[in-house]
This record gives sequence, C-alpha cells and structure tokens, in this order.
Amino acid sequence: MRYYFLLIFFCLSCQSSKNIHLSSAYFVSRNGITETITNPQRLKEIEKIDFLSPTSYQKVIKTQPKDYQGKVASSAFTYYSNGCISRFLEMINGRAYGYYKEWHPNGFLKLEAYVIEGAGDLTDSAQASWVFDGKCRCWDEKGSLEAIFNYEKGSLEESSLHFFSDGQIKKQESFFKDQKHGIQEEFYSSGSLFLKSTYYKGSLNGISKGFWNNGNKQFIEYFEK
Repeated sequence: MRYYFLLIFFCLSCQSSKNIHLSSAYFVSRNGITETITNPQRLKEIEKIDFLSPTSYQKVIKTQPKDYQGKVASSAFTYYSNGCISRFLEMINGRAYGYYKEWHPNGFLKLEAYVIEGAGDLTDSAQASWVFDGKCRCWDEKGSLEAIFNYEKGSLEESSLHFFSDGQIKKQESFFKDQKHGIQEEFYSSGSLFLKSTYYKGSLNGISKGFWNNGNKQFIEYFEK
C-alpha cells in the first residue's frame, strides 16, 4: 500500500514538473531592485505574461529547465523608461544563441537578427562580442524596411540592400569576408541608377560610373588597386 502511494505521488510530481516551463525568473525593477523567483506556483503565473508587451520592469530573464541534452535555454528582455520593450535575446547555457530583436521607443521593430555566439547579456559591451549569422533586417521608426544584411559566422557576405521609405532600393552592396567586393550600385528615389562602381577586397578597383536622374552619364572614373 505504501509503495502504491509513493508511486502515485511520484507520477503526480512528474506530471507537475512537465507543466512547469520555467525553472526561474529574474526581475530588475525601474528602481534597480532585483528579485529571483523559483517558486513553481509563481512561475506558472509568470508563464502567462507576455513580456514583449509594456511592463513596469527594467529587465527580465526567463530560464527554462535543462533539456534532454543538458542545455539550458533562457531569454532576456530590457525595456525603455516608458515601459515599452527595448531589446530581446535568446540564450543557451548563459551565452547568446538565437534570435535578437530591438525596438524603437514608439514600439516599432528596429532590428531582427540571429546570433550564434557571444556574451549572454543585452549591454552594449556584450553586443560587441556577438557573432551574427544569416539575415539581419532593420526598420525605421515608422515601420519601413531600411536594410537587409547577410552574415556568415560574423562576416558580411554576398548582397546587402538599403531601401528608401517607399520600399525602392537605395543601395545594393556586395561583400566578401566583411569587405566590399564586386559591383556596388546606388539609386535615386525615382529608381534610376545614380552610381555603379566595382570593389576588390574593400577598395575601389576598375571603372566607376555616375549618372544623372535622367540617365545621362555624370562622370566616369577608373581606379586601380
């Protein structure tokens, strides 16, 4: 009978543990007061909170239990003084790994990127250590797409695009190992070509042509590295 009771208790404990998706939550208030919560009941309530919405906190870190590989996933949030979300970062084992997002103070998304290495914090010094990988998108304060960059293990690679507020391409750059390489083009807001130049490993090399808005040539220059 005692064995049967212990078995039921163990099963209920396992079921309860499975329902808990957080192992801890760390809060920093606007006044700088910190609190770490590990109580299961309070964590269940915290799981219901959308931390991308305005809050009264300065910083929040949510940590999950270890997965079957022994990895610990967590996510960090910081906020502007008006309560709106400022930055968000996913982490694994305390290190930056996953999506990073940044917002303008008015709530519009500012930047979205993927990080594969670096310090697991949202300070400027921590960001300086991050290694980006994949596409990075940037938006202005009105929600218009400003730029798209392509990273490969921390280095700018292939084509990067800059846009006017109406969505027209403003600039198209080509990169190789973090340096401008290949054909670079800039455009007028009308869509007409403004400048076309060629780079080789970060330096102008070859013919560079400038154009007026009507398509007539403005200048031709030749660069040799």
